[in-house]
Amino acid sequence: MRLSEFFNRAGTKKIVINSDIDGFLSGMILQKYYDCEIVGFSNSKESIWLTPDIESVRIPVYIDIFINSPETYCIDQHIVAYDNNHINRLLAYGTKLNPNLNVSRRTFIGDLGENANYYRKYPFGTVHFLIALMKEDGIEVEFNDLTRTYTITGSDFQRYNTCPGQIILRADDALYSSLGPYENNANEWWRILSQYNSEMIRRLIQYKNSCSRNLNRQYKNSIGEFFQRGLNCDGKDGAFDTITNTDGRTLQTRIVEYNRIINEIIGINMELPNEIVEHRGVARRSNYNATNINNAFTYAFVCGPTKPGDAFSFTIDIN
Repeated sequence: MRLSEFFNRAGTKKIVINSDIDGFLSGMILQKYYDCEIVGFSNSKESIWLTPDIESVRIPVYIDIFINSPETYCIDQHIVAYDNNHINRLLAYGTKLNPNLNVSRRTFIGDLGENANYYRKYPFGTVHFLIALMKEDGIEVEFNDLTRTYTITGSDFQRYNTCPGQIILRADDALYSSLGPYENNANEWWRILSQYNSEMIRRLIQYKNSCSRNLNRQYKNSIGEFFQRGLNCDGKDGAFDTITNTDGRTLQTRIVEYNRIINEIIGINMELPNEIVEHRGVARRSNYNATNINNAFTYAFVCGPTKPGDAFSFTIDIN
């Protein structure tokens, strides 16, 4: 399904983005190329923040997080289905876009074969999937030169050097997976994304190929330090656990500054909401079973079937 058709079916371009680098990058290109409006954030744990005018958590389109409700539209890459029947059920909703469902089917239990199990799932960010999909609508995503060095003075008053290629390929560890232990699976998925004929995907592959495997850990550590120490993120993946001030309604200065700096490096300006309200649930990790999946507002398999009791991450009771 083309992105334009997906948003037409959804009947809204009000989107909620994840509060990490993948979510911000995804929001940037959706706002620029599809005129989407950022109306909230999710931390992929217990919290969703929405602008006060959104009457229900089920109304917006969610980006970079899977929402269990059949009627809620979402685009993500975090989930694989439990089995083939689960894939068919999710696809029948017509409200979910995910490379592990729509592009090359993968399942948690591997009932489609060893080449279609959890360990062969899509290994990149939602933003990379979106870049490829946009080409189906004739859109070529444009970023600043991927190799251009930007020197940023961080919140710790230290100077950090980085470039758009490192920022974009940090989303869900795309570069580390491509140069490290998941290289074979990453190469397969780069091949799949290449079939969309996106020039930006080609450029990202070219940039990835120019990086040294011997420096793979150093790349990850450097961008992690930039995010955590320089931009005051909570996670090395450029993520924030909380985003509001003590009033519970306005964005923290670090979120606004993070957005400004990433916008400058990438070359796309993204407008953020001025006021948001938290909708809080309870985050859990457990087994996949009928009770847990029926109660889950959002969920994902976060590790393989060798640890079934800890593999199913889900959130319940979102108010």
